Amino acid sequence: MIQFFKRSLALFLVVASTGTTFGFALLGPYEDWQTDDMTYNVAGDIAGPQNLGEEYRWNVPNLYYAFDSSFMDYFGARGVQAVEQAVGILNALPAFSSMSSSLSEYPLQVQRINYRAEALGLLDLKSIALQLLLEELGLAQAERYVWALRYRFLPDGAECPFYRVGVIKRNFDPITWEPSSYVNGTLYSYQILTSCDPVDRSDAVEFNVDPSAPAFTSVTDVSGIKVGGFYTGLTRDDVGGLRYLYRKSNYNIEDLGPTVNLSSTLPPYFPINSFPFLTNAVGGIPQTAFRPGVDKISFSRVIFDPVLGTNNSRFPFTNTYNVNIQTNGVSAVQRVERIIYQPDILFSAADLVVNGPPVAINIASRTVPAFDTSNHAPELNGPGTLEANFPAAAPAYSGIQITFQKVGPLLLDTGVGSEANATPFFVWGSFDGSTKEPVVYPSGRSIREIESIVLGF
Repeated sequence: MIQFFKRSLALFLVVASTGTTFGFALLGPYEDWQTDDMTYNVAGDIAGPQNLGEEYRWNVPNLYYAFDSSFMDYFGARGVQAVEQAVGILNALPAFSSMSSSLSEYPLQVQRINYRAEALGLLDLKSIALQLLLEELGLAQAERYVWALRYRFLPDGAECPFYRVGVIKRNFDPITWEPSSYVNGTLYSYQILTSCDPVDRSDAVEFNVDPSAPAFTSVTDVSGIKVGGFYTGLTRDDVGGLRYLYRKSNYNIEDLGPTVNLSSTLPPYFPINSFPFLTNAVGGIPQTAFRPGVDKISFSRVIFDPVLGTNNSRFPFTNTYNVNIQTNGVSAVQRVERIIYQPDILFSAADLVVNGPPVAINIASRTVPAFDTSNHAPELNGPGTLEANFPAAAPAYSGIQITFQKVGPLLLDTGVGSEANATPFFVWGSFDGSTKEPVVYPSGRSIREIESIVLGF
């Protein structure tokens, strides 16, 4: 049995306090000790939680996205609109440097329920797209990693489930940056649960200390969204995590990236010796330098046909912008050109049911972003950058692909069951807090058909 383990997309449907009340988690490449038996890198995961200061982020101000024909065929124009509503929530964020220090302008809860969509078993396409985009921006599931395992072993003579484990935190307060037991004001503790057969695995499973407190409220946590639920925006801790990553004061040693070139440099003078030898030299600013967060990331839609790939007439194109850096203790500006050969993110649709064993009915899949790990100290796991856009020589689409389940109406049944007693699996939908009928997918399906399946007439 694995139902009690940490949430991943594959499992979607199924107390020491620091005095802080908020928290976020950071995403990056797995460390050597983040293994399956401690519930890392399980089905549905693409990366692991990182320690403070070992984050991964984009260092470009503009990301480009597109929809392929599989998405358009299944979800249609209304599905495109739903994903663009998720993108719009991110684009509407102001520069992180303009936000208040407490982030009090952002709510602690953003999920609302459409009761008709709940009765019909509809899952909101916009809300899942928003979750996945936050992940691709470098945030891990906040509630999932309030508590996590660092080591696990069996003492001499002991047998499963009597493991010794060490528990750590990978959740941090967005104001103080201290390890936190809270997310959006809710305090979490944990219970160690271990299974032995058929999966030998342990986990520190979070629970809210106050049973009446709202639990799993961050948009990053995949277990928080409910059937019939939809997000109206981002919570305070979602925004806090993004601000930590992309704030202008967060300087990391970073390269420009594989498709970014220096256009010009301003100013060209740098002190090359320390005091008292204040001499200067003329030279170009290096590709590798201390770079701040970009302060704001904007998403733009482009038209892209993966079949045509790099032969698409709309590509490549160039995005030119300025970046600030610190080099030899002096602030400088680089004028750079990023060549866009492909969209950074491509939305698609596919049948994601895995026959197993065990059977897995994933609601979505996504490719792992490229983690540039070349510039951090060897004893650390970060910081680094996220990348997706590879040179024109790539033979096929090589960016981040977010794929939504398109198996269609699926009834869960037994070998001796029938349509009359089968349980309908989720159906994609789009809805809000208005009285308008929910939209159901695939494109062209009638809400009356969904009602007849769910209600049995």
